[in-house]
Amino acid sequence: MNKKLKFIINLVLTSTVVASLAIYILRNIHAINWSELYFKPHYLLLSFFLLLTAYLVSSQAWIVLLQTITNKPISKHKYGKIRKIFFTSLLFRYIPGKAILVLSRVYSNKKLGIDKKVTLLCIPLEIILATLAAAICLIIPAVYINLPSWLLISMLLISLTAIIFLHPKILEFSVNLLLKILHQDTIKINTTYSNFSKIVPYYIFNWLISGGALFLLLKSFIDIPTKIIFFLPGMIGMGIMLGLFAFFTPAGIGVREWFFGLILSNFIPLKFALVLVIISRIEYVLAETLLYLSFVVITKMKSIKRYHKNL
Repeated sequence: MNKKLKFIINLVLTSTVVASLAIYILRNIHAINWSELYFKPHYLLLSFFLLLTAYLVSSQAWIVLLQTITNKPISKHKYGKIRKIFFTSLLFRYIPGKAILVLSRVYSNKKLGIDKKVTLLCIPLEIILATLAAAICLIIPAVYINLPSWLLISMLLISLTAIIFLHPKILEFSVNLLLKILHQDTIKINTTYSNFSKIVPYYIFNWLISGGALFLLLKSFIDIPTKIIFFLPGMIGMGIMLGLFAFFTPAGIGVREWFFGLILSNFIPLKFALVLVIISRIEYVLAETLLYLSFVVITKMKSIKRYHKNL
């Protein structure tokens, strides 16, 4: 497909999703009883702190995944640079097209001595592992919350599919089949099934903390039932993954908000839910930006320190 045509189609689809969200809010904003909302800044601050923690856990999971595929430890002095690359790529999600996210990780990691094939393999693996973790986070709360049968069955199927594809032999076959179609050299995956299973808890922990962050953000503005906290981790995980699969929107803008809003509308009015998920998006962007700037400063300071040490 022509690049210009593809860009126009993506722009139209993104604009349609975002416009539908904006139109709904504008049409219903007069119906919002603002007296039902309040502001508790301490909850919001705790929410932001938890979100930063969740992102740090996610970046650590990425480092562990790289080490698992390279089958050797990565020098600790590279951790800061890898995290900077990781958070840089998250900000690149807001540029239309997903390629810039992939390319930023591939070429930046290559400068650190990490083979581009390793990074290219780790990106879909990250998606599979994170999606599996999100599905688990939705299945477990089914004990406490009556989930729709279609949702529970979907999560079980997603989990089963992810578990099958994570088997090194099946994964290697699938990846090499794709590489052959693209006329690229095949690769050998020298790791075990158990090594992948050890990474899943990182993503589960990430979604659990993210769920806690969203719960506190909601509590900052509106009274919500406590039981919703069991549902939020899986909802966030699946919503973010859904936004990632929505190739026509940068960072899943609009798609993720509609998904979160419709799910939360089971607990609070939709008009409130959509406003709050937009605030949540702003919180995510601020957290990503702060972490990116923090690791830019940290890596720069470490470089200066090593420079003076070698004089």
